[in-house]
Amino acid sequence: MAVRNVKLSTTLNGCQSGSAILIQSGGGKTSVVGVKSSSIHDYQKNGITANEVGTQVQIEDNVVTGVGPTTGAAQNGIQIGFGAGGSITKNTVANHIWSPCVSVDICEASGIDILVFESDGVSVEQNVAGISQTGIAIAANHATVTQNQVFDTLIFDGVALTGNDNAATDNSITHSDRAGVSIDGNNNNVRRNRINEAAFGVLKAAGSTGNIIFFNNFSNATVIVQDPAGQGSKASPYR
Repeated sequence: MAVRNVKLSTTLNGCQSGSAILIQSGGGKTSVVGVKSSSIHDYQKNGITANEVGTQVQIEDNVVTGVGPTTGAAQNGIQIGFGAGGSITKNTVANHIWSPCVSVDICEASGIDILVFESDGVSVEQNVAGISQTGIAIAANHATVTQNQVFDTLIFDGVALTGNDNAATDNSITHSDRAGVSIDGNNNNVRRNRINEAAFGVLKAAGSTGNIIFFNNFSNATVIVQDPAGQGSKASPYR
């Protein structure tokens, strides 16, 4: 399946709308959907969105390509949010950059390749995510982020864990402007990741407790592990 050109008119370019594929449940109903082997590009806001309690998705083997630097909607490639559940596996996701986000301090929103927002227990595995302002952003609990390849993350982090009891393991993360992995929460597990070229290998928010940072391989990281005040990836989910 190919899905493309899901946009509003150019005068409405800044509207946070226009998802190429939208899966959503309501009224106590359920949706069980697989999105596989699709080409998705030229959308306004999100490539694939799965939202709300009752929605269960398997998102696998897709190529999802954003428009690149834009002053319009802050794009996300793949989003599972607001109580939806499922897995994001073996996708290639790239080119999500919101141009007004020029630094950590001057950034109201950002472009994210893979976003899990307020949805617990989601697995994100064996994806390739590149050229964004955060490669993989977890703003949830009990997520599994493993065996992904993340590269060329501008402004923020290759993998951002905001929440509790998440695991980021066996990922290859190359060239992150800020951190290879950032942590803002408790009891997260960051192990066996290969982090090459980052200002911080792992950036852990002050006050976060019980996190395990072990057996990671760092190359060309200015600081291996740092504990400053946290500042998240400025996610802009579709709803």
